[in-house]
Parts: sequence; C-alpha cells; structure tokens
Amino acid sequence: MKIPSEKELERYRKILYSEIVDNAIKWGQGILMDGSPAGWTVDLREAILTPEYACVVSQLFMPLIDRYRPDYVAGMTVAAGCLVSQLVLLSHIRGVPVKGLYIRREPKADGMQRQIEGQLIEGSKVLLFDDIINSSDVALKCIEQLVKHRCIPVALAVIINFQASGEHDLKKLGIPLHHLFTLSDINMKPPPEPEDNTMFLPVWKAGPVNSGAYYAPKSGPVSGEGRIFLGSDRGYFISVHSDGFPDWFFPVGETYRGIQVSPVYRKGKVYFGAYDGYTYCLKASSGKVLWKQKWGDWVGCSSPVFDPVSELFFIGIEYGSHGGDLCAFNGTDGTLKWRFKTGEYVTCAPGINSNTNTVFVGSLDKTVYALDLYDGTEKWRFVTEGPIKGGITADPVTDYCYFTSYDGCLYCLNNRGEVVWKRKLGYWLYCRPAIGHDIVVIATEADYIFSFNKMTGKIIWKRCMSDEWRMCAYPVIKHGRVYAGSYGGSVYVMNLYDGSILWSFKTGGPVMAPCGVFPSAKIPVTRPACKQGKLKKNTFNVRGDRLYYPGPGGLTHIFNSDATGLLWSVYSLQKEIPPYSNTLLASSNDGYLYCFVEIDRQ
Repeated sequence: MKIPSEKELERYRKILYSEIVDNAIKWGQGILMDGSPAGWTVDLREAILTPEYACVVSQLFMPLIDRYRPDYVAGMTVAAGCLVSQLVLLSHIRGVPVKGLYIRREPKADGMQRQIEGQLIEGSKVLLFDDIINSSDVALKCIEQLVKHRCIPVALAVIINFQASGEHDLKKLGIPLHHLFTLSDINMKPPPEPEDNTMFLPVWKAGPVNSGAYYAPKSGPVSGEGRIFLGSDRGYFISVHSDGFPDWFFPVGETYRGIQVSPVYRKGKVYFGAYDGYTYCLKASSGKVLWKQKWGDWVGCSSPVFDPVSELFFIGIEYGSHGGDLCAFNGTDGTLKWRFKTGEYVTCAPGINSNTNTVFVGSLDKTVYALDLYDGTEKWRFVTEGPIKGGITADPVTDYCYFTSYDGCLYCLNNRGEVVWKRKLGYWLYCRPAIGHDIVVIATEADYIFSFNKMTGKIIWKRCMSDEWRMCAYPVIKHGRVYAGSYGGSVYVMNLYDGSILWSFKTGGPVMAPCGVFPSAKIPVTRPACKQGKLKKNTFNVRGDRLYYPGPGGLTHIFNSDATGLLWSVYSLQKEIPPYSNTLLASSNDGYLYCFVEIDRQ
C-alpha cells in the first residue's frame, strides 16, 4: 500500500473536517463535570466507528508513525482504543507493522487485573493517541504507567486539540503534542481581532443609561427626526441629540427595572412599555404624553411592533402572579382593539406577517400562538418543551416564522404551524432570530452566533464571540453585515455571508441591547454651538433648566437646575469627524450609550 501524497492527505483532512463540523459537534447536548448541561460537546466516536472516516483518520496519522518509528501505538480511552486498532491494521497492510497497547485509567478489577493491555517490552518507544485533549488527567496517568514500565512516550497525537491545560502540561514534560485540528480550526474559539479595526470610529459616549441590575435584554436605540430614542432601566425614557447631548427625559413609575423594551418611532411619536405597567405614546419633539394606557401589571421585555397595513400596534403585557396577554391597539389614541390571553407571562416581542394577516406571540407557557391580525382569533398554536422568552421573527417571503425556546431549539414553522426544521443549539435560547436574504442568524447563551439557510436549516457558519457564556442581545442585520453585542462587553460587526469579524470594540460592561444602525443622513453627528461650542470651561453654564459643566478631555456633566442631581454625562471621543456612511449605536451595561461613525472609504 503506497504512502498518501500531500495532496491526498489534504483531501482526507477536508473530508474529516466536514464530518466534524456537520455531525461531531453536538449542540445543546452533553453534561459538564459539575453535572450542569453543556452548551455543546464534541463526540468523535461515531466518525471513528464509521469505515470511511476510520480509514481517513488512520491515513492522516500514518505520517507520525513514519516520523517516530514507534514500537507501539497506544490508546488511552474508548475512542483511542478504536484508533489504535485501525492504525495497527493499516501499518500491517503498509508493510511497516506496529504493535498496539491499550492503557486503562485504573487496573482492571477482574480477569488479569492489568492496567496496560498488550505485550509491552521495557525500553520500547510508544506513540500515544486520543480523539481529543482538553485537560491532561488521562494523558498524565498513561504516561506515568509507561515510565513505570521503563518505556519512552515519544509523543501524543489527537484529532482535536482544545488548546487548554492539557497542552501546557505536556509541554512542561517535554512531550510533543500533534493534532489534526484545533478548536479555532473548526470555529469553536474566538476569531482573532480584525487586522484593520478602523471601520467604525468612536465619536462619543453618554449616560447613564442602563445599570444592569436586572438580567434581561435591554432597550435598543431607534432614530427619528434627527434624534435618538431609547429606554433606561433606571426609570426614564430619553431623547438624545446626534452629538450625545440629551434633548428631554421622561420618567416612568418604576425605577428598578424601568424600561427594558426597544421603542417604536412612527410619524412624530414614540411608543414603548415600562415595568410600571403602562404603554406610552410621547411626542417625539418634546416628550409630551399624548396618551398612556395600563392593560396589565407591567410590560417586561415585549417590545411593541407596528403593522403598516392594519396600522395597529402589538405589545405583550404581564399581570398577577402569572399570566399575560397580547394586546392590539390603535396608535393614534391608544384604543384597545383586542387582547388575547396566554397561559403565562408574555416577555417576547410579537412577529407580524401582513401577507397572511397573522401576528405571532410566544409565552412562558411554552407555546407560540398564531392569531388573526385584525380580531385576535386563534389560527393555531405550537407547543415546545420550554418557555418562549425571545421574540418571534416572521418572514413575509417564505411565510415561515422563526423563534427560540428555553428547550434549546431554534424552530422554523410554516403558515400552518408545522415544523419545517428545528436545530438544537443550547440549553437556553433567549434571542430573537434575525433574517437577511436567505439567511437566519441567531445568538446563543453559549456565546456562539449561528447562521442557517432559512429554508433548510443547514448551518452556513458559526462563530465563538467571547469567553463569556451569555449573549442575550439579539443580532441586527443591515447592509450585508451582522451587528451584535456580547455579555463580555464587546460590539461586533461581522460579514453576513461567512461570519468573519470586520470590526470590534470593547465597552466597559455587558452589551445586552440590540445595536442601532442608521444611515448617517438620519443621525448626523454634529456639534451644536448652544450645547458645546460656547460653553465656558470649568464653570457652570445655565441652559434653560439645566447646568452644564464642561471639564477636560471632552467631558461635559449636565445637572438639574439646583445642581443637586447629575442627569447626564457626555464624553466627546473624536474632535475631528472623518467622512462616514453609517452611524452605529450600542448601549452597554457600563451605563453608556456609545456612538460610532463608519468611515466612508470611497
């Protein structure tokens, strides 16, 4: 049997790679050492026990046998035992036979009570094999046994190197470690920072916005009339100018969780719900209350949505010790058109498909409801195995709807409530799916972002985003890019089609709100003279009912008129603004709203 060429080995490597990323990574399966469920695990046993892949793996490892010329190949686990048998057979077929060993963690309790199986001779060279290496516990025990029998462990070879403590422990012993893949190779580790990280430049940051005292998705920014609108979990709604200076504040009746929902801007008005139980409609230019309605005890994380065909708004409300409704209302005067009762709280934003006159809502009662958009009558319901906390995304092109459940699955249903496909991704899923062209993108609590073909559910790409395990801010798709924030405090801009990271920025706290991405024509970054240019440094400047105190380094503090309470702080980060094409806004739990502008490279 001839030795495979480099070209053949590369072909084998590609075959094995496809098997690993398609089948060996088990999302939402497995148990950690502490007994808690794992977000993912790698199981290579099925591949090793398959004739095609067993042959591929053996061929890829044979060059190491040629290199070290061992007397024995040894396996350390069940999977490694399979590898050793395959290598022994292949070495014999090639005419360079090598004997095999199997090393147990502990001596067998019965039979011959051996810890090492095989005819081991002192002074022999042993090449160790395993499917993966994470910690070094098993490897060190096996090496100890070989040394005890006065044999020489020449190297350890694995299919996947987790690049964890096991690798470092082997380096200390001077034992080479060889691998076919690392976690980075199969996109299971954070990618490197982009070589050019100047796509977006930070312009200003301002706050306080969110405190982060309550773990839940936060209010994301929206734009309108050259202003930025967003809610705060500190108990007020904010209108901010394009330079980061506040326009107006509106207090709500609850300050611990305040406002978690992202608002809706529509024709000079902004709509949002708050934990005080009210749904508000404010005049965008002044913050004046046009109307407010209380249909339940509180509005949690169910952001309102607007349907331009029926001209109705929809919002989820919560009440009592349990229970919730989906409410449909007229935006002009807040008239309640209909309400639909679910079995538990409604924390997710509804989804709308105007083609089929359907509004979708999920509930903590583990159910997604499809309702008639105009009268709220139920069309169908679909029950999962976990609460539905994230929003529903309806696709008017396919008439499918997409959502996640705490059962760890991403679901795709047709307009009859039938499963088109579903994917197990983790033990908790909180985020609303985002749709772009033929792609659906989802962020998970296990710090991964996935991209799927929205028709078939096939994984297009996946990316590990940080060392933090939570991502509850849903991704935003604009202009062929994915914008996402992580619990580790980073803001990412990614290529929609391959998941490559184009730009990133580290804030001072978890990013739990969806990003706002707007054409800069709608959010011009300016420096109004009345706010910044004519303020005298290091002294209080009166502007209406506020006191402005400009300090060094582009910092301005804004107080109420009696100087007893700090309302807002603005840090101007860039004095000169280059040409730009888009504005990116991100709210962090360090308390600040960040503004970035995209450099126009044309």
